[in-house]
Amino acid sequence: MADNIFETEGRKLLSYSGEDSERVTIPDGIEEIEDYAFSGHGEIKHISFPEGLRVVGRHSFWGCSGLRELELPESVEIIGRFAFWECESLTVIRIPERVREIGTSAFRGCEMLSEVTLPEGLSDMGESCFSDCLNLEKINVPSGLSVIKKRTFSDCISLERISLPDSIGVVDDYAFECCGALCDIALPEGLRVIGKHAFDGCSALRELNVPESVIYIGSSAFYRTPMINESEKDFIVIGAGILIQYKGNGGEVTVPDNVKTIGERAFAYCEEITEVTLPEGVEEIRSYAFEHCTSLRKATLPQSLKRLGDSVFIDCAELVDVELPDGLERIGSDLFYGTRLIAENREELFIKNGRYLIRSVAPLTEAAVPEGVEIIADGAFSGASELRAVSLPESVRVIGRAAFKWCGSLEKVNIPETVKYIGAEAFASSASLKARIADSPREVGEAAFAEGAELTFDDGEKSFTVTLCDDVPNSRISEEGLLFRFAGELNETVFSALGQSEYKLPAAICYGDRGGAFEKYLRDKIGDAVCLAVDRGDDELLDKVLSYGFIDREGLQKCIDHAINVHRIEQQTKLMRYMQDSFGSVDTDQLVGDRFEI
Repeated sequence: MADNIFETEGRKLLSYSGEDSERVTIPDGIEEIEDYAFSGHGEIKHISFPEGLRVVGRHSFWGCSGLRELELPESVEIIGRFAFWECESLTVIRIPERVREIGTSAFRGCEMLSEVTLPEGLSDMGESCFSDCLNLEKINVPSGLSVIKKRTFSDCISLERISLPDSIGVVDDYAFECCGALCDIALPEGLRVIGKHAFDGCSALRELNVPESVIYIGSSAFYRTPMINESEKDFIVIGAGILIQYKGNGGEVTVPDNVKTIGERAFAYCEEITEVTLPEGVEEIRSYAFEHCTSLRKATLPQSLKRLGDSVFIDCAELVDVELPDGLERIGSDLFYGTRLIAENREELFIKNGRYLIRSVAPLTEAAVPEGVEIIADGAFSGASELRAVSLPESVRVIGRAAFKWCGSLEKVNIPETVKYIGAEAFASSASLKARIADSPREVGEAAFAEGAELTFDDGEKSFTVTLCDDVPNSRISEEGLLFRFAGELNETVFSALGQSEYKLPAAICYGDRGGAFEKYLRDKIGDAVCLAVDRGDDELLDKVLSYGFIDREGLQKCIDHAINVHRIEQQTKLMRYMQDSFGSVDTDQLVGDRFEI
């Protein structure tokens, strides 16, 4: 076989251009097969891989529909996503022991694949990894895995039995959807999550022991299974008291005492229910639990209730009587959307029990949240495009997820120290926001504030201001969380962990007099600190930086040049006077005149 059918670069095989060859031998010395290198070569039936191969790239053998044998060398460590997608003639594979990562859809659509052996050290198996492997009958799940990801085994219609090791904590959405032959699956003690539609369409699954460690079961997790369809019970309760479906048809419904969680859509579209009573002990009602219960007028909720999911009573058009318990910790978005409770409200803010702000129901430019409100529900002000300022009382302890998302005009908010939780994307989209935040330990969700937002942390004696930047490597989420943790704890360990100079500089300036990591960082970055104050046009901050006396003459001159370049005349003048006072200089007025021709 001619050497020029392989395009290589060092130890990488970039592409294969052979034709009509059923057997291919990859040259020795190749360590990586690049993306798409063999894709579409349906004529290949057998490939010999060299020892020393480490990486099988993305889509590298996609559509090699004639490939029947696959003997990967023991040196392989990574199999990229879609690597063997639609290799529909493959029958048996053994993954080498050194493989730690198999990418998304790596063996998806390998229709003839009947048996797979996975290495015990495998730690990451991507979504849809074996989806649509129609003949797959036997596969082991190694103990190195903690998650069965989305659609990993969906539509494996020949898979009858599978055992999950104790390491598995999550069976994600659609993981075993439409595995029509699956009749026996062992779920481990310690499993915590079963995602939505996880076993949907498993038409042979009549019994399943769900351990009490399971705290979340997604909607329709067991839809179209005999364990639901053939059950004669009105209330189907599994795991740690999770009610996953109500099958009764009564007008007035009392939920059994053993229920601790009302699952997603458990009562959805039960249009005959007029009244429902939940027992003490129920701590959570998950999203859409009573969706479209169009005759429901009254819901009696227990004092034990802590969490309400999104749209719990959505489209319960007749609902007028429901009192929320005093101890709620979280309230989801659109809790009463499509109900008479919202339709008949005449206030700008819809507040229940005086404690829970559910929704802003009128266009506002300014919002004053009343004293006594403790929780601002998820999405409460979302989409209030004209809102410019928000006043929060000392009673508020929770600002929900996306509470002020899409409030593009929001410019001002003061967050009191009583607030212990700020949900994900709470102030997303408010790039011009200036928020004053009382220093206090609190939980902050993913991307709670928009890039460009200016946050001032104030402990009553000192304050520092940061502007959230848009160039944080990998993820701003962890940086934002660290920033809030630092503001609440003010310790050198968290300060050192911050990766962004835009965040560390203001903190170091504020607390540089404490010595330690703060002072050292400020000494090292003193020029940047001076320029930061110059860029902000903040004379008070500039005075603070200069007062430490860390900058030398050469560094100061660079800062003066920077002030000139960014046209900050007042700060330039201040720096030149500081130069004269500290090191001796020419007349400041003369320099200003020379630079700006005035």
